[in-house]
Amino acid sequence: MLTEKQKDRLVNREKYVGDRALHQTDIKVRRRLVAFLKELQDIRFIVDHLPDRQLTRILEPVHLDDLYSFSETIALKLGIVPIQTVPFKPEAIEAVHRVTTSRIEGLTLTTGEGSEDISSATISFVREPTEVEAMIYQLTQHHITSMKRLSMPYIESVDTPLGDLLARPEERYPGFTPRIDSLSPNTKRGEKEGVH
Repeated sequence: MLTEKQKDRLVNREKYVGDRALHQTDIKVRRRLVAFLKELQDIRFIVDHLPDRQLTRILEPVHLDDLYSFSETIALKLGIVPIQTVPFKPEAIEAVHRVTTSRIEGLTLTTGEGSEDISSATISFVREPTEVEAMIYQLTQHHITSMKRLSMPYIESVDTPLGDLLARPEERYPGFTPRIDSLSPNTKRGEKEGVH
């Protein structure tokens, strides 16, 4: 754990300019950070393989918030720029900075119905992403897809008869109540049969 003095030196660096203690604090915390980053793969391995009932005694929602913030901070510190798919080329990506301005003088837009003054413009400054940026984009997209399963209902296809799912919901999802969201009839177009 960092001491209060170390935290103060890190947060209020200007107070300690020229102080040898600040230099020593920087060295110590850098070493701690390097050691922590080396441990991340072991931590992931432990979380992947320790039984859930043991993990739930340790893990708390605040840990998730800390990890989200940590990921965002790493991306910002690495200077990652926004990446987007290229318009009309969904298989390609580009690094982009977008700005908008309403400081426009003497520019008009001519259409078949006449001319009108431009009131605002949005400009994209684009370039090819670096190899590192492209890799981080792919990692981020994969992570977003995984996290969407927690924030948006994911439909899992199962090979269990409907009657069994409704009769014994506790076996699959303890504490949940079943609700039928949709039924799809197995009929050809034009045929009308009731669902029983």
